[in-house]
Amino acid sequence: MAEGNAGLTAFVFTVNLSAPSAQTVTVDVSVGAGTASAGSDYQAPVSTMLTFTPGDVSESFTVQVLGDTEFELNETFLVSMSNAVNATLADAQGTGTIQNEDAQAVAGNAVPVPTLGDWHKLFLMLMVLSAGLMVSHRRLR
Repeated sequence: MAEGNAGLTAFVFTVNLSAPSAQTVTVDVSVGAGTASAGSDYQAPVSTMLTFTPGDVSESFTVQVLGDTEFELNETFLVSMSNAVNATLADAQGTGTIQNEDAQAVAGNAVPVPTLGDWHKLFLMLMVLSAGLMVSHRRLR
């Protein structure tokens, strides 16, 4: 998901049981740094316990991502589950990706890349200059 330019963006993760349980199921969830940093890219700490009541198959938790206007590469954070009670974890880790949607700033003294039209104008100017030099060229005897 995109991070947004300011404020918080809620990244909602849903954890599913493969089948309803007759017992209460709990699992600890924590979020750790991948390439994203807690405190500057997402609010930390993120640690919670999900509780599935009997018959419930889906629970969610939220990671609050901090928006900015700084150009950066996409960043990730890791979601880990542990300490399952009355269930077995089939996949105990996931990844959240914070997608950059900010434009990369161009430095004030950056040299723009010439376009095809620019190269064509330069070629025509060189042809005119070459023609002018040829016309004014005299052979000395």
